[in-house]
Amino acid sequence: MKILDHASRRALIANAHNGHMFVGCFVLDSRRNVIARGINVYNIDKHSRSIHAEHNAMIALNNYIRRKHGNHPSRRKRVTVVVYRTNKRGKILMNAKPCTDCVNIMFGDQRIYKLARVYYTTQTGAIEHL
Repeated sequence: MKILDHASRRALIANAHNGHMFVGCFVLDSRRNVIARGINVYNIDKHSRSIHAEHNAMIALNNYIRRKHGNHPSRRKRVTVVVYRTNKRGKILMNAKPCTDCVNIMFGDQRIYKLARVYYTTQTGAIEHL
């Protein structure tokens, strides 16, 4: 499945940027083009705060849509979100079910996008959806 292949490739890139868990998220448009990405970012300030990959991807999505269509696009863009987690080598997919806060962020403000579906990897390496 192309989504799994893409998740694995993104995980290897995320591994180079993040020394902790290998969690990433990407957003697909209706043609399955990747239009936004996010990875877990740790210790973004001196208070040890972090941003989950889903939140990071939604920020990138909002920036992409505003850059492409302005602050008030005439049509909401229909998108699909894929969240993944791998082992340290990036070879095995693991559980990446979004937390409640990330689900609220993804579904919360849909003024400029319409969330079609959220997929995530499971401990068995399968992909499920919310």
